[in-house]
Amino acid sequence: MRNEAEKNSLCILIPTYNRSDTVNYYLEHKLDEFKKHHFDVIIYDSSSNHYTENITQKYINMGYSLLKYVYYEDPADDLYGTQKVRDALVECAENYEYVWLCGDTTMLLLEEYQCELFKLLEHKYDVIHIYPNNHGIRSQNDMDYKLFLEQFYWSMTHWCSFILSKRIIREMNKWMTKYLAMHYVSVVVFAVFASLAEENFKIAYINKDVYKYTPFRTTATSYVKKDILRGYAEVINVGINNLPREYDEVKHIAKKGFSANTGLFSWQGAVDLRADGNLTMKQMQKYGKHLSQVTDVPVGWYYFWSMIPQKIAMKLSNSYDVTVKGNEKLNELNEKEKRLILYGTGAHGASILEKIKYLYTKIQVTAISDKNWMDISSAYCVISPEEIPEYEYDYIAIAIVNKKIYKEVKKTFVKSGIPEKQIFHV
Repeated sequence: MRNEAEKNSLCILIPTYNRSDTVNYYLEHKLDEFKKHHFDVIIYDSSSNHYTENITQKYINMGYSLLKYVYYEDPADDLYGTQKVRDALVECAENYEYVWLCGDTTMLLLEEYQCELFKLLEHKYDVIHIYPNNHGIRSQNDMDYKLFLEQFYWSMTHWCSFILSKRIIREMNKWMTKYLAMHYVSVVVFAVFASLAEENFKIAYINKDVYKYTPFRTTATSYVKKDILRGYAEVINVGINNLPREYDEVKHIAKKGFSANTGLFSWQGAVDLRADGNLTMKQMQKYGKHLSQVTDVPVGWYYFWSMIPQKIAMKLSNSYDVTVKGNEKLNELNEKEKRLILYGTGAHGASILEKIKYLYTKIQVTAISDKNWMDISSAYCVISPEEIPEYEYDYIAIAIVNKKIYKEVKKTFVKSGIPEKQIFHV
C-alpha cells in the first residue's frame, strides 16, 4: 500500500460489514470518479462471508488498482465495529496524508465542492468539515477550535462529513482508545476535538452537500437496538464532559445542539421516540437525568410519553409511517410481487423508486403520478392523478414526507373511489 500512497495523498476509507450489494453499488457509481482524482479506496471489511471480498476483487480484476481490500475480524464484544474504525484510521494514516472516513451507504458528491477541497488539501489543513448549514454560516478557513465545536459538533457526527490529516490522526489515537466504549463515529469526532485543544491544527469548513444516500440506506443501528437514550447519555458523560478543560465554557452549547439540529429531543421528538420504541419508562429511569443537558423541553414531557401506549404514539408520529411502516409495506409487496403506482415524484419519491429498483426488485411499478405530472420525463409510465383509479395496480404508495399533505392526498384518492386499504404512506 505504501507505494500507492506516494502517488495518492488521500484515501477513501469505507468500513463495512455484510453489505456486499451496497459496496457493489457504491463502487460501480464512484470508482471512475475516484480514479480521476487519484484517490485510493480502502474497503475495511469484517463480514461473516466472502461476498464483499469477491465484489472488491471483481473491480480489482477490471483494472481498478486504486481499490484495496482489508479483512478485519471484529472482537466479540465490539457491537458497533468501533475498534475496526479506529484501527483502520490509524493504519491508513501510516500510508496516506489524508483519510476520508465514509459510510458504505453515503455516496460523495465531489463535483459540488472539489475546487474548494483541493485548495485546502494543498494548504495542508488537518480537519476539513463539509456539510450544508442553513444558519447563515459560510465556508470558513482557519477556524478557532472552540468555535468549531460550538457550531459544528453535531454535523461532524454525520458520515462522510470530514477529512483528517495523518498528523491529527496520530494525535487522536490515544483519545480513540479512551473513547472505545462509544459508537464509532462519536469516537472519531470526540478524538478530533480532544486533539484540537492540545495541538495547533488547521481547521476548515465547506458549506456544501457532502453526500447523498444510496438506495441501501438502513435505519440507524441505535434506532434498531432501541438505545437512543443510552447513546446520548454516553455521548454526554464519556464524550463531551471528558473533553479537555479548555472547552468548559462551550460544552453546554454542544450538548444543546442535539435538540436544535437533530429534532430528536424536541416536543415532537418525544412522540417519535416513543413510536419507535426508543422511549420507555425503564430507559427514562436510567437515562432521564441526562435529557436536561440536550434539550430545553421539560423532562417531564418525556416521562409522560414513556407511559403512553406505543400505538397512540405511532398514530401521532411524524416519522413512523415513513421510516418503519412504509419499508415494511414495501417488503411485503416485494415478497408478493405486487403492482404499484407511486404518487409523488420529488426527491423523496425518486429515492423510493431507486429503492424499488435495487432492493424491492419484485415490485412492478406500473405508473408514477404527481400533481405536476405533465412536467415529468421518466422511463416509467406517467399518468395524471385523475387517471389513477382506472389504472392497473394492487397498491398506491404516496411518497410525501409531510404527514399532513399525505393525509390530504389520501383523502382525495379515497373520494375518487380508491379503497383506503390499498393506499399507504412511504
